[in-house]
Amino acid sequence: MAPYFHSREPAATIPDFVGIPFFLISLNGMQLFKWTPNEEASRRKLLLITAFSVIVTYDCVSMLSVFAFVKLERLDYTTFALYWGYALNSLMKGGTLWFGRRQLEFILKSMVEKHPKTIAERQEYHLAAYFTKIKSFNKYLTIFHLCTTSLFNIQPMVSSIVEYMGRQDKEEEFKYKLPFIMYYYYNERQPVLYLFSYFLQCMGGFYMSYLFLGGDLLLMTLVHLVNMHFEYLIRRIESLQPTEDSDKDLNLLGPLVTYHLEILDYVKKIDATFSLSILLNYIASCLCLCLLGLQIVMGSDLVTVVKFFAFLVSTMVHVYYISHFGNNLIDLSTGISDAFYNHPWYNANYKYSRMLVLPIARAQRYAHLTAFQFFEISMHSFKSVNMPFAFQQLCFELQLSLKYSVPAMPLKLANNEPAATIQDFVGIPLFLLTFMGVKLFKWTPEEASSKRQLIMLGVFCVFATYNFATMILYIMYEPLNSSLDITEIILFWGFSLNGMMKLAIMILYRNELKSILRGLGARHPQTAEERSIYRLVPYYNKILIYNKYLAAWHLSITTLFSFHPLVASILGYIFRRDSSDGYDFTLPFMMWYYYDTTKPILYIFSYVVQTFGAFWMSLLFLSGDLLLISLVHLVNMHFDYLIRHIESFQPNGTDEDMKVLGPLLAYHQEILDYAERIDSTFSLGTLLNYAGSCLVLCLIGLQIVLGSEFLKVVKFIAFLVSTIVQVFFVSYFGNNLMDLSIGMSDAFYNHPWYDGNYRYSRMLVLPIARAQRYAHLTAFKFFEISMDSFKSVNV
Repeated sequence: MAPYFHSREPAATIPDFVGIPFFLISLNGMQLFKWTPNEEASRRKLLLITAFSVIVTYDCVSMLSVFAFVKLERLDYTTFALYWGYALNSLMKGGTLWFGRRQLEFILKSMVEKHPKTIAERQEYHLAAYFTKIKSFNKYLTIFHLCTTSLFNIQPMVSSIVEYMGRQDKEEEFKYKLPFIMYYYYNERQPVLYLFSYFLQCMGGFYMSYLFLGGDLLLMTLVHLVNMHFEYLIRRIESLQPTEDSDKDLNLLGPLVTYHLEILDYVKKIDATFSLSILLNYIASCLCLCLLGLQIVMGSDLVTVVKFFAFLVSTMVHVYYISHFGNNLIDLSTGISDAFYNHPWYNANYKYSRMLVLPIARAQRYAHLTAFQFFEISMHSFKSVNMPFAFQQLCFELQLSLKYSVPAMPLKLANNEPAATIQDFVGIPLFLLTFMGVKLFKWTPEEASSKRQLIMLGVFCVFATYNFATMILYIMYEPLNSSLDITEIILFWGFSLNGMMKLAIMILYRNELKSILRGLGARHPQTAEERSIYRLVPYYNKILIYNKYLAAWHLSITTLFSFHPLVASILGYIFRRDSSDGYDFTLPFMMWYYYDTTKPILYIFSYVVQTFGAFWMSLLFLSGDLLLISLVHLVNMHFDYLIRHIESFQPNGTDEDMKVLGPLLAYHQEILDYAERIDSTFSLGTLLNYAGSCLVLCLIGLQIVLGSEFLKVVKFIAFLVSTIVQVFFVSYFGNNLMDLSIGMSDAFYNHPWYDGNYRYSRMLVLPIARAQRYAHLTAFKFFEISMDSFKSVNV
């Protein structure tokens, strides 16, 4: 262990700071990266990673086997959920570290270059105090957490030995208790196999603890290092003594601004690497809090409660310290603004004083950690851990935050051009509309309506009218005796009206949509060089995958609703016990017909009409949302390009700088205008999405509580997931829109504005001030669409 903590240099280096977390990770045989190119992997690491892989795989399979071969009691379910939650949390943290290892290598090696080298620098940075603090925190957290793990591992064996030695009946056998709930295909009650199984479970417990600890301690250490740089920068700025020589003062200010930007960039990279891990920590704390309460209420034994209480404290302590360091990060990054104000700027030339508006404005937007973009990490967020409802909320968020990659399938709508056009970006949503014969606008004046389109539109209008009429007749003529029937018909009506409302919105605003798409088309990159600069291919691939996945998932749910009754009726008829039983003519949805639907031909006709209606409503529901996220994604692409273009601009101190700035500002205003028009077009549809998700969530709860049959509950849960997934993606793209539009302000600050002349620097205040009012989507002006608003869906 010693080599990880003590370097040969006279003061702590970056490897010393991250020594404890790296040492814990190395106990699993993991080496995230090499500090030097000639560093070789040792046999010890290969043996450790092999042992880790084999033992963890074996333990996970044994835990999975419990589902198939063991019948659990109610208390066992809560215990088992805690074990699985902890194991998956640890493995996810290990995966986060492994997949983010290149990012971590860049951050740490960049920090090595910024690390104080001389004795004077170490004193200025307060290096010894910072190193002592993080080393103490890391050691004590490691000891406490590993003690808790040891309690879980050793307690069952100690308990078995004590019970055996103190038994009153001498014929009573030894109780072969194991630490965790696992199933083995052999008899683990034989001494040798018992010791073997016990050893594997203990090793698995410690392996998970090493991953759990390693991820959290590395995060805290990196944030602590960043905080050290922020604090040094604050003291450095406050010690500035400006003079009347503006050029000399600006030469001092420039490197400090660059330093500030580098530290902010480190924070962004750290947050991107660890944000999922932080979210898992909060979920684990809420899960443990809820299940520990269940253990106590349902009458678990005292020792088990004590163990899980120790685990709860250990997890909460981790979350507390992450929140503590995250809060320090917010305070220190905001302190940069105070530092610029606190130094004697009033002694400087008026040009220098007016220049300070830019760094002060930038520092108002503090650096922070996030829990996968759902909320900022601070002492305020730590308070939410002990809210019982937070567990339910975060579970939904985690489930919907998972990203699946789907294989690329041939797309009929992609044209043969060498790169994606505007038509390709919105191809899937517009293609879905064609199934109803709906064509919002013509791309070219000579484009004519086809007979096929008119026929499909006519069929859609007739069938949709017919289905709505039969749904109204059902309410009039069929008694809705139970709450289950009422909730079910409300769900069908809500979904249908939502789909029709989205169609009406797209038709009413078709000219606006045409104008937006033509405007974006005029700005669309044409040459190969422009496509590369705009990152057209990654943006197109991303929206194509999301659109395909959402369409495939939602239509699968529609297929389940449409064909489940038919399949159930056929299977029920084939496997009927009484041969005199007839076929059950069940239809997918609640509709009333003036004819007898138990006659085969009329039954098939009604079934086909209902199925077509369901798919048409799904296509309408999908197309509106997919068109919205495609348009927002296009706007985000332009914002992203503008940010990179501004940051790469190098002012030369002449009037030519203003000529470059002018077109960029006009471009910015144009993209902001598109964002506002997109919002005004789709805001009602977005509100309906949120309202629909809340309605479905409530009514499914009623279905479960009131005792609906299992398959119905499964169908409605699948429908709920589908609806919330769509709301999630709308929120996700809306959140990106906000971040990128605010990023314009950062871009103006991040480029070397201090190299421009006085007039140029003063002018930057205006675009920075405008960018503070970010572009955003709204739900019919009720609230802004973001990851924060998404959390309110399941409230």
